[in-house]
Amino acid sequence: VTNRLGAVLCNGSITLQKLLGGISDDLTDPRVQFDDVNRRFSLSVTVSNPGASAAPAIFVAASETADPCGNWFVFRLTFHGDAYPKGDFLDFPMLGQDQNALLLSLRTCLQHKDCLKPDGAIFTVFGLPKSTIYSGQHVEFNAFKVDSLTAPVTNAGQPLIASPVSFFLAAVPGTGYKLYRLTNSGGSGASISEKTISD
Repeated sequence: VTNRLGAVLCNGSITLQKLLGGISDDLTDPRVQFDDVNRRFSLSVTVSNPGASAAPAIFVAASETADPCGNWFVFRLTFHGDAYPKGDFLDFPMLGQDQNALLLSLRTCLQHKDCLKPDGAIFTVFGLPKSTIYSGQHVEFNAFKVDSLTAPVTNAGQPLIASPVSFFLAAVPGTGYKLYRLTNSGGSGASISEKTISD
């Protein structure tokens, strides 16, 4: 953790493994952001080598206050089912937010396949309600499969502009864009719809 001038804070360096509770997982692709409404930091980082018999996993964490050197709520999210074979790697994570949710997007590289080919990867988006994450409660969420790499949309504004739904956006070569609308901040009973926006 550094300040805006690059000075190291929190009494020296802290590894991600230590921040997340002294874990031993190999980690990659950390993302971090600040919530200017609730005054919290949040981050995501994927487990790069979960092991052949382990479910694909990603860590999500949120600071308990505006102080990044203080305590953090830490969640290890695992993915199950045919779309997430054991031992697979959750690649290319993206992290965004609106007033109500942390928004995440992932690409799952299927074992023994080329991620750049149409059948080589599975693309997933989901939301995590901030009310749950920021209070350290048990989190359950709905993950939705989408057609291609899709970015979570971070709301602009100081403070963040309020919105009744969460958004994700994908560029579709030769077509235009796909706009996804996620209800209920991705929590229980959430649904997703899509709209194609032509060039």
